[in-house]
Amino acid sequence: MRPTAQHGGPVAYGGEAAASQWTDAGLRRQYQEYCQRQAAGLLRLVPKEAIRPLYRTARAWAAARGLHENKDPMATLVRYCRGLLPLPPFECWLEDYEHNRIAHLQYVFEGPLRARAVEPVVVDARDVRMDGETWTAGLSLFPDGEVWRGFIGFSRGPSDMGVRTANVFCEEDPQNIRARFTDLTSHTLQAFLRSTLP
Repeated sequence: MRPTAQHGGPVAYGGEAAASQWTDAGLRRQYQEYCQRQAAGLLRLVPKEAIRPLYRTARAWAAARGLHENKDPMATLVRYCRGLLPLPPFECWLEDYEHNRIAHLQYVFEGPLRARAVEPVVVDARDVRMDGETWTAGLSLFPDGEVWRGFIGFSRGPSDMGVRTANVFCEEDPQNIRARFTDLTSHTLQAFLRSTLP
């Protein structure tokens, strides 16, 4: 997989510098959201009677650091809880994310702290040859209610703006979509690519 196809975020095949900048920012945003979800998850485990004492400690901790938000006590509490957890550094999270992308997506979209992402995420990529050119076909997934949808984006390189299919996949389990994408023959991928070209 090319580096630009490995990372989460919108399927955009713009210039290499712009793509890598967005990719880094997008991944760091996803990491921050992961940390926030973990901290919020810790709060779900705290008994109700322990929340007020925990908040008093969090407020004192935040005030000493100039981080307390009077208008948003929950933000103070989540920030404090985040500091209590042994969360992985960005680089460790990124390595796990790269190897277990669908599991991360399922946790975000189907877990107890359900969230919605704005952009589809590339979860797999394959090369396809057509008319003497090599294209990268990237499978992008996103949740839609109770199902997962996906499409295939095609690019000839980092500076290629790329093209994409309509949302051609729909399954309850994103692993099923990835398996279907993996099973596509080169002829089928070529047909999908032809359908996207003017």
